[in-house]
Amino acid sequence: SESIQLEKNEAARPWSKRLQYAIQAYRELLEYVQVLALSSDEEVRDNAKIMQRNIFYIPEYRDIFLALLKNYDEVKSDKSFLSDVVETVHLYVKLIEKYCKDRGGRIMVQARKKASKGRGKKSGGGAGRAGAAANKRGAWSLTDEQMQELWDEHAEFSTSALESLSSGNDEDNDALPFDAASELPEDVQRSSTAELIRSHLLSSAYRRACQLFRAARDIWSDGTFGRADSTVEDEVVCMRQIFFNMITPNLAPDDDAAEAEAAGTQEGGGDGTEGREFIGAGADDDDEDDEGGGGGGSVSYDFEFNLQNYIAKFASFRVVRNYGLVLERYQTNSVPLNHCVVKMMYRIAHDCQLMPLFFQLSLFGVFDRILNDPAATNKHMSELYKLSAYIVRAFTERVQENPVLYAEALFWKDASACYEIQNGYGSAKTSKDRILAQKVWTDDQKEQLAQLYERFQGSSDLVSDIMVELEHEPPRSRRQVSQQLMKQGLVTSRKELQQKRAPRQEGDGARKA
Repeated sequence: SESIQLEKNEAARPWSKRLQYAIQAYRELLEYVQVLALSSDEEVRDNAKIMQRNIFYIPEYRDIFLALLKNYDEVKSDKSFLSDVVETVHLYVKLIEKYCKDRGGRIMVQARKKASKGRGKKSGGGAGRAGAAANKRGAWSLTDEQMQELWDEHAEFSTSALESLSSGNDEDNDALPFDAASELPEDVQRSSTAELIRSHLLSSAYRRACQLFRAARDIWSDGTFGRADSTVEDEVVCMRQIFFNMITPNLAPDDDAAEAEAAGTQEGGGDGTEGREFIGAGADDDDEDDEGGGGGGSVSYDFEFNLQNYIAKFASFRVVRNYGLVLERYQTNSVPLNHCVVKMMYRIAHDCQLMPLFFQLSLFGVFDRILNDPAATNKHMSELYKLSAYIVRAFTERVQENPVLYAEALFWKDASACYEIQNGYGSAKTSKDRILAQKVWTDDQKEQLAQLYERFQGSSDLVSDIMVELEHEPPRSRRQVSQQLMKQGLVTSRKELQQKRAPRQEGDGARKA
């Protein structure tokens, strides 16, 4: 793809053709997996699930389509190239939609973000995220006390997740820590599973981490993931051990310190060799990505996949324009190809509620041809006719209320412009202001927070009690309240905000046994 962009016009054609062959091979793989998933053999279906999980989990497999659609150039690539991409996108979305549906709409996937290099924060409050400087491997240097404080943030939620699973609420557990068909040795897969558990914990996917932890224990009974007869307390201790094992001694403190000092992120004097490295697998969600550069590489983290958000990525005028190029050839396209175009356009217009994205003069020309085509009543064109009528009808209804749409139709629009067309001009800025307002605490809100802290101090669940009484619309999250309490100096550690568990009765252990 990069070679196509670098070359000029006809010189890029050979590279484009090679990329097209790769896309065709990828589509054949997806078709092969689709057939395996429908097999009557349970073992074959299990292998298909493993292949699907890998295809959907890796970010490059998901994001390649968006890059191809946005960067398509009709001068450098054939029309058939675009058609192959559109058909492959349709098949991929169809597979991942069914995969999500079979698992209750909840699957975990991987994402990557730039590893920030010069974002050291002064220590003294919070754990590793408020800790020290990043070294050349994208890690943070943490003391034992800071590391324990970081674990305390996750221990309570991990315990709750384990107790929930112990009560029988584990029907959606599809964790497969071991792949018998993989070429990786068993020890490597075991280490990778431990790394994935840490990643889930750091990204606050506690239920997923506990499910994977217990699934791994069924496979490896050497004690790495606990014993079969372990209590919840024993499991928490074992998960803590796994969590702390990501801490490794700094083998090259002098080089790292020199580089950190050169970047202006070294914290004061001293040798600093007593710290530990926290391999950055999960960054603070509230921190912004470091766009400014500096640090090479990236950090990976897991998050819960949302199909609607994934489809929304395709709601770009570049993508819609290229789909329009395919639609222009509707008379010579195959029926499946036209179906792929119609399906994606409907997802964007209806599911993503971005109908104005299609209010564009060149698209209206294609819709007009379809609506006036004598063959429009044929069965194979019914979808095209319905989509065209649906979009044109929506435009004619809205243009009566907003005549400016006639002028808007001359230009391609982004999602922000579509939002303003639907909700009034200037509403996009107002919406952004509302989002920003959720992160800002006014003086009155800070004063109310301090009063509520004094009122509920000593409560078994201080943060929850404050959240109930706090006046804010929409309600602030537990994390926002906790962070503001620490910023105002009302508490010095997150330990003080942890929910206090009721004392355990003597008979509880016997009943659990």
